[in-house]
Amino acid sequence: MKIELNIKDKNKFNELYNQKLLNMTIDDMYNEFLFYFDVREANKYKNVSEYFNNYFDLDSEDITVINQYNSNNFKLLNINDYLENQYYKDIIIDAPIKIKNYELCYEKYCKSSLFYYDNIKVDENNYKEITPIGYFLNDYKYLCLKKDNITWMSITPHEINTMKYYIEQVKGNVLVLGLGLGYFPYMISQKDEVKQIDIIELDKNVIEIFNSFLKPKFNYINKINIINQDMFKYVKEHDLKNYSYIFCDVYHDNLDGLEIYLKLKSLEKYLTSARVFYWIEETFICNIRRIMLDLFYESINNISSKESYENKVFDELFNKLSIYFKDLKIDSYDQIHNLLKDDSIKEIVTKLNYH
Repeated sequence: MKIELNIKDKNKFNELYNQKLLNMTIDDMYNEFLFYFDVREANKYKNVSEYFNNYFDLDSEDITVINQYNSNNFKLLNINDYLENQYYKDIIIDAPIKIKNYELCYEKYCKSSLFYYDNIKVDENNYKEITPIGYFLNDYKYLCLKKDNITWMSITPHEINTMKYYIEQVKGNVLVLGLGLGYFPYMISQKDEVKQIDIIELDKNVIEIFNSFLKPKFNYINKINIINQDMFKYVKEHDLKNYSYIFCDVYHDNLDGLEIYLKLKSLEKYLTSARVFYWIEETFICNIRRIMLDLFYESINNISSKESYENKVFDELFNKLSIYFKDLKIDSYDQIHNLLKDDSIKEIVTKLNYH
């Protein structure tokens, strides 16, 4: 890859790259703050923002940057918006249920505890990333499925909000990759426009939990068909023309999901007849954009970093992007900015040959 920019465009790129560094810094700060957040300590302050500023010992200049970055840092949410969710009201268990290394149980957000509650928001001009953080004034109990004591699926505000758009969109015959607690299938089964829901799930324990304890509570179970198979195998070996929509949710967060996302994107040639949705795709795109910015930064500054991301998925993606862009010539900031757009990234990753 060869990038030659004039001084003005190079300065604009540096601003973009600095925004990426700021995104990562604030992301790390929020993650740490949420992990160590202490409600009793927070009560000593006028509001959560003041606690945040004191926790990191921010000066006035830092506070100004934070406030400009995200003026509504911590939002009070209406708990009734979530307690009235149809799945939340209908799918209830009386006691924890354990099957081998899985557990179906309840967890809770304590009053005033902080949590991520929606998709990451990105400014299309400078790619500033804002992750919405909220809290309730009451305890919020939510159903979750754990594997080896790690939560894989939960009916939290984040799950409810991040699936809302996909639930609204789908109709006809729908293929769902990943069963979990069956939240997405349950919600779309309520829609008259949805006729058939096929769910691909590899783990027989998850299927057993669903069939024994969740399925009997579903209102439209006749629409739902569970197929015990590897999703990659199913996608490659079956005719998928009968599906209008495909929804993928086989990962529990962005850390384990990026590799699966990249592999599935490379299989989209098999999915030409359906519209494909990926849960938390916005977060995956942000991670890919960050890596692309690193690649462009090295090319612009004629350096070759030997440092690893200390993440094999990121390292592999960087290498694949390097190969993909090896013959690319860029002579303007606008070219770079356009390559970093969501649609451009989605197209690029389908060509990275993960299979």
